[in-house]
Amino acid sequence: MKSYYIGIILTLVLLFLVGCSEVSERVNVFEEEIQQKEVQQKNPIIQEAEPYIKEIVYDDIELRSLASSVTKGCSSGNKECQLNKVYRYVVDNYDYYSDPRSREFIQSPADTLKVKGGDCEDMTILMLSLLENLGFKTYLVLTDNHAYALACGVDTGDLWEYIEESIIETASLELGKDSDYDVEIKSGRLFLKKNVEQTIALNPGYIWYYGGDGSTFTDPVNYMNIDYSISSSTPLNIYFVPSNKEHSKIAEGESFTHYPSCQKESVYRVSDSCDSLGQNGGIILVNTDYENRATVNIDLEYSYDYSTQSLFSDEKISYYNLDGEQCVVLEATAGKYGFPGYDSTTGRKIAIDPITKEYYSLN
Repeated sequence: MKSYYIGIILTLVLLFLVGCSEVSERVNVFEEEIQQKEVQQKNPIIQEAEPYIKEIVYDDIELRSLASSVTKGCSSGNKECQLNKVYRYVVDNYDYYSDPRSREFIQSPADTLKVKGGDCEDMTILMLSLLENLGFKTYLVLTDNHAYALACGVDTGDLWEYIEESIIETASLELGKDSDYDVEIKSGRLFLKKNVEQTIALNPGYIWYYGGDGSTFTDPVNYMNIDYSISSSTPLNIYFVPSNKEHSKIAEGESFTHYPSCQKESVYRVSDSCDSLGQNGGIILVNTDYENRATVNIDLEYSYDYSTQSLFSDEKISYYNLDGEQCVVLEATAGKYGFPGYDSTTGRKIAIDPITKEYYSLN
């Protein structure tokens, strides 16, 4: 019986000692964390970053809802699409405002959403908050006079597809504001379009021309397509020509230059196109009936292929490998034609993990 009680006592003593050991380990871990935080707080880099880091919001339902709305249309788990959409949302919808002269003024994401703008730090904080609420690992990057973000875990090869789509779309919106032409994106290409609809009376044997001055296209216009639909009360010959000079040559019975693959002869009604014309020419209609006037209904659509290659003169996506992941540069104040991976910064660059406070020199 004694041995039974002795066994119980030994067991209780052992459990007590184990418990004490676990408590001791927890105390040691807690003390290490406190020491680590004290070291970080004294670190000048963390001290510099802390005012910005403390404004980043990591788990807010309103920001998460906004981020999910912004990335609507991206397939599940498509981080490249999500990253590009968040970047474009900030760049396209928020304006740059300098801080008040009196002091460094740091906005929360809610402030930036309300003001619809801020300086580089403010828009970077907003971008980091949106990305963190979507599950991205991010870094705040500080330079001597600038701040931007890094977003990790994306494939830069897959990202370029979304960048290109966004820049072409931005170019189309800008051209639509400043041009008399309609703008259309078709098969990843940008076209300026002009439509002409009219009814003309064409006397017997007469010739009609519509088009440009014959100048050769140069950058940014590559070529021109002409889509057309024509109906006539008399038979017509239709020619597509590189210059308005051909009109005079036909009238004088001289040989003229035209695109043989596009010509039509003795037609009453036709819908077709003449594509990839290298000069700003046009269309010639000839009333082949020498006795009757033709009533002609004309619907022309001129489409000019507008090159966007100059917008991609620097197709390099800048990124850094941190902890085995590609982390893409995100400059929130790069402007309408900025893109994820655009990097114009020089000098000191320090990337700080806003959660762990670990930091890396990017130089």
